[in-house]
Amino acid sequence: MTAADCAADAVPTVSLRPRRGPVGTRIRIRGRCFDPRHDYDSAYGILLIRQFNSPRDCELITGGRQRFDVNDNGTARGYLTVPRRGHCFQRRYGRNVTRGRYGLAIGCHACYVGSFQVTRR
Repeated sequence: MTAADCAADAVPTVSLRPRRGPVGTRIRIRGRCFDPRHDYDSAYGILLIRQFNSPRDCELITGGRQRFDVNDNGTARGYLTVPRRGHCFQRRYGRNVTRGRYGLAIGCHACYVGSFQVTRR
């Protein structure tokens, strides 16, 4: 793949392995059409995000151990280990990561590129 394979306004795409697993799972990420000039680790890095409405309102944002590298042609590789706990966006509290579907964002809070299903075991 070359940078020419992606339009200037192309949305990055990723594949995840595995696509589901419990807390502690190491998710391998492969992607394309990322801007090699952008520092994806500088602000948010790789995030799992999920909205909860009870018992308290919480847009849960998790980080965890991670790495994300983009080469000169826009292809990317990295990983994220699903953490036990996250912080609620613009709140002073957090909560545990529980079963369910989480959005995967890279580089910014609203930069969704996929999803991951957290399972019990």
